[in-house]
Amino acid sequence: MAEYINVEKPFLDKLRQLGWQVIDQGIWIPQEASQNLRENFKQVLVPEVFKTTIKDINTTSDGRKWLTDDRLDEILFEIQNFAGKSLHEANKEIHRLLLIGTSVAVNEITGEQNPTVSLVDFKNYD
Repeated sequence: MAEYINVEKPFLDKLRQLGWQVIDQGIWIPQEASQNLRENFKQVLVPEVFKTTIKDINTTSDGRKWLTDDRLDEILFEIQNFAGKSLHEANKEIHRLLLIGTSVAVNEITGEQNPTVSLVDFKNYD
């Protein structure tokens, strides 16, 4: 209870002030993953939020969203699966992906081959 009151609650309050959607389940240990927008408690990412956000930050120069559902599924798979890699190697790869992004085969709107997909919008942190 002390950890919730002194650490978790103030942190959640700060995130709320910054405009984040906060799911505050109080001092109790969550029992239902769906209340956290997840299918199970092993999920690190919230898949639909991740895909929506990645689609929103990757646009053409005229503002069109170009990532298809298939491409978003590929990116989600890539960022969640590091088979055969140690924890250290997986963490290095995630760090690289966050900093420089990944690529997909083609931008289906412009035809660009192997375009970079940003996972963080460094120009607009909102």
